[in-house]
Amino acid sequence: MGQAARIRPCVYLLEDLHWADESTLALLTYLASRVAQLPAVIIGTYRSGYSDTNPALVRTLEELIRIGVRPQKLSGLSKSAVAQMLHGLTEHKPPASLVSLIFEESQGYPFFVEEVYRHLIEEGKVFDEAGQFRKDIQIEEIDIPDNVRLIISRRLERLDENERRALAAAAVIGRSFSFQLLTEVSQTDGEELFTAIEKVQRMGIIDPSSEGPETPFTFAHELVRQTLLAGISVPRKQQLHAAVAAAIESRYPSFFNERAGEIADHLLKAGSFAESRKVVRYLFLAGKSALEAAAFEEARRSFRSALSCQGVVELKEKADLLASLAMAERGLDQWDAVLANLREALEIYTNLGDREMVVGSFARLTAALVSARRFQEAIETGHRGLAYLQEDVSALRVRLLAPLAEALAAVGAYAPAQEALREALKIASQLSDSKLEARLLGARSTVNFHYFRLKEAAADGLRSEQQGASETSPWRRDAQLRVLLQTLMYLGRMEEALRIADELEPLARKIGQSYEVALCEGVRAWAEFAKAPDLAKFEIGLKKMPKSDQTAWAAYWEALSEVLLSLLDFLRGDWTSALLHAQAASRHPVLASSRYGVGTLFRQMAYAGDRDAALAILEEERTRLPQSGQLNSRGWSLMLALVIEGLVMLGERSRAEELYPLVRELVDTGAVVLWPISRFTQTVAGIAAAAARQWDTAEEHFQSAMQQAESLPHLLEQAEIRRFHAMMLIDRAAPDDREKAQTLLGEALETYTQIGMPRHIEMTQTLLGQTTGG
Repeated sequence: MGQAARIRPCVYLLEDLHWADESTLALLTYLASRVAQLPAVIIGTYRSGYSDTNPALVRTLEELIRIGVRPQKLSGLSKSAVAQMLHGLTEHKPPASLVSLIFEESQGYPFFVEEVYRHLIEEGKVFDEAGQFRKDIQIEEIDIPDNVRLIISRRLERLDENERRALAAAAVIGRSFSFQLLTEVSQTDGEELFTAIEKVQRMGIIDPSSEGPETPFTFAHELVRQTLLAGISVPRKQQLHAAVAAAIESRYPSFFNERAGEIADHLLKAGSFAESRKVVRYLFLAGKSALEAAAFEEARRSFRSALSCQGVVELKEKADLLASLAMAERGLDQWDAVLANLREALEIYTNLGDREMVVGSFARLTAALVSARRFQEAIETGHRGLAYLQEDVSALRVRLLAPLAEALAAVGAYAPAQEALREALKIASQLSDSKLEARLLGARSTVNFHYFRLKEAAADGLRSEQQGASETSPWRRDAQLRVLLQTLMYLGRMEEALRIADELEPLARKIGQSYEVALCEGVRAWAEFAKAPDLAKFEIGLKKMPKSDQTAWAAYWEALSEVLLSLLDFLRGDWTSALLHAQAASRHPVLASSRYGVGTLFRQMAYAGDRDAALAILEEERTRLPQSGQLNSRGWSLMLALVIEGLVMLGERSRAEELYPLVRELVDTGAVVLWPISRFTQTVAGIAAAAARQWDTAEEHFQSAMQQAESLPHLLEQAEIRRFHAMMLIDRAAPDDREKAQTLLGEALETYTQIGMPRHIEMTQTLLGQTTGG
């Protein structure tokens, strides 16, 4: 060895030292005391659980430690390292689901990682027919690669028959288990079981668990547990699963709801050893528990399994399961399935003549149709429910009127919506039911927000929160918080809005409402930009906002994103890109009714100087502009602001002047900030008043806008107010107006320069030239 090392450095690897005889270990000790002087490295590996059966190994380790050689304990690869390993094996970036699955199975041990992966490949479970990674990869209990099974089985040969039987019972219980539960299931004497547990713990087969006193032990590797399960006959395994379910029931009578999923899983695996009615009962409880935890996929599996028990499920029970399954499908954004299940449940309840459940089903179906943005169907369903109720005055009527009012408002029937809410609130008051009243206040807040009655919407939304809105369904609460957040944003109450965002976002993440998550991210990005305008950070903030994968909201969010990107490019001076995004927003069908996508395009064309095209758009939209003295929706209010600004930039002051009365009505709503176009209503009012040559009124509007922008604060809007105010002063041309305009433009120019807005800098410099006669 010495001669070889002098020719070139050497590395020697001695594996499985726990199987080595005494002479081999003695040679290792001898070499270890001399290798330090040679260009050589000796690496030995052994399993820590085998020292009790090899005293020579123990003596060798003690001697190596005495001479300064200390063993290094190797753990499995981290999840990120497993991902890298799989990337190398697949030559593609593996999905997180596959990484997590193999990491859990292998605990990061490289041999197991590779063997499990290759086994899944051979079974055709990794890639679909198109060669893409599957999204539904699962590993069955006995789905173990042969090579892995052989290695683990060799380790298990050190156990006697009783020890293997006890460990097999533990494997049936699950990855983690308690000594008490194992005693009951395995029917093994306590002292004998203690000895077995101590032995397999020394072997490294099980470890102390960190899950708590009820599950003090856990299998070190899931593949060991699966190998044990593979060695049990099917009837014996089923019998053990039934015993585990019964033992959990008897040991935890006060917590069977919390452990329903565990019991249901064992009963399903117990096959003919389980009572069918009990299986259905626990599957239903398990699904309910999963719903409460927002584990929607798990809930769906439980409800579907219960429904599949043909001949066991009674009709009312089937309807209850279908209604619950609809809730799980809603969490997974499967709206066609949601509506189909709710309709089937309604039909069953109707045939059974269960009045309360029939009306409840009408209410749930109406609300689901509103959430799916199928408003006309929602109205028809709501009216059918009311016809079924006839003249009945009860809480059932209230629960039906609330979603019906929201559907009516969504199609423009504001008066009928308010009438429905007045009737419902009267009933709720007579019943002294604060929870019902909270639900109705939330619905009225939504209706008023839709028609930009912001003060009323905020008041109702906050009262709803105070009166128990937190006790409503998570989806209802999510929708109400979303409306309240947007309302507070428009009212310029940023601190309150951010508090609502902090409350809404974790709820939205829990129930999978990506649109609301994106909205919260957008509000924070906008608030940060308002205080410290940085276009690069603002862009990063917009890109951080997750795309909505909700069927009902995805198209809307896509269109809204185009508006935001157009605004971003407009501010940073890339007006060509801003125009492209504005065109995409204007063409998007989801913004057709609100028209502010068209408004964004009109304003961008006006700034770019495309006069003919801009005015052609306005001519098409003339009959669709908001009408004075009428209720106008939120989208129309945004379009109004965009059109007025665009007209002034085109020099069409007389046409902007005509719209000033509408702006006054907009200001009266209490709106301060028009999000997402980022313009203050008082700024727009000042622009329109100046176009009408109402100089003093315009001054008042600009002063009010500046006070709001300083209070919020919004630094960019302050610069914009100064620019528009200066334009008014130049037009008015009163004594000292030019000097005042120069001051305002100088301050605006400084802000534009700091932010990096080249096109705004050019516009401001042009205006400065007008103040000096240049």
